[in-house]
Amino acid sequence: TTAGGGAAVPADEKSYGQEAATINEQGARIDIPAAAFDQDFKVKVRKVADVSQLPLAEKSKLISDVVEIEKDKSGEFKKAVSITLSFDKTKVDSNKYDIRICYLDEKANKWLPLSNIKVDLAAGQVSGQTKHFTKFAVIAAEKATVPEQKAIENSKVVKLSDIQGHWAQKAIEELLASAAIGGYPDGSFKPEQNITRAEFTSILVKALKLNVKDGKVFDDTAQHWAKEAIAAAAASGIVSGCSESIFAPDESITREQMAVMVVNAGQLAGLGDNKIFADADQVSAWARKAVAVASAHSIISGYPDNSFRPRANASRAEAAMVIAKSLKLAG
Repeated sequence: TTAGGGAAVPADEKSYGQEAATINEQGARIDIPAAAFDQDFKVKVRKVADVSQLPLAEKSKLISDVVEIEKDKSGEFKKAVSITLSFDKTKVDSNKYDIRICYLDEKANKWLPLSNIKVDLAAGQVSGQTKHFTKFAVIAAEKATVPEQKAIENSKVVKLSDIQGHWAQKAIEELLASAAIGGYPDGSFKPEQNITRAEFTSILVKALKLNVKDGKVFDDTAQHWAKEAIAAAAASGIVSGCSESIFAPDESITREQMAVMVVNAGQLAGLGDNKIFADADQVSAWARKAVAVASAHSIISGYPDNSFRPRANASRAEAAMVIAKSLKLAG
């Protein structure tokens, strides 16, 4: 920030309040709209020197500094604040990687995308919006090879080579028969392979025989192979994004995300005897009701140690079992 006499005033020495302001510090640009917060506050910006202990999803990489932004007053902003970071263009091929500005969810210990992301490849900058301060970075995530799309196209496979005797065999065969799920060209199903958010949504939409509707198209689904299925699911109230503009279609789906989708799809009501898992405190607030309902209806089971593992990734077999069970419940 610049004072009236032209001398730079550090952000943590200047108060921000009702007027719009722009802060340029430590390689980050922070645009704060007018009346964004209900009291004056100071901002502190620093680069995180040691990033070795920070989480990073598989097939993802940091392509910028990690910048921590704090304000001295607690509470979220009333209006979205824009964050812009520069990234190293030499570290990433935009044809092979999705580039996002992300914030660190300290509780979940994972990077999540900001809203309204805009990438300027020529300038090597990416911006997004948030209502809270934390650690921010630019993350490059390898684009998926859409295995489920290829599988669905080959759903004519009648007998799968790798599900005989598998605990999910019956569920897989039921969904295969209705063309909701597919095998691979080599005749396999790959039951233990992780399933993405787009793949799960596509299977669920096919299994429910939902009509494709004009639903929400997220910034990262406009050119995606599962665009129509995701739009149909969004229009039916089954899915929502990781943010207003990001769906993260190629991220592996978690067990708690899966619970929310099937409960929304079946419009299942809560039961009084919510099952309490040993790790119930690890379930995200937005998923607690759905996890309890899905468990009470025996759609999703816990593990032998009485844990639910809400943020564990779901496999293709688990997805098939959950969808098959929810279909039976729907009658």
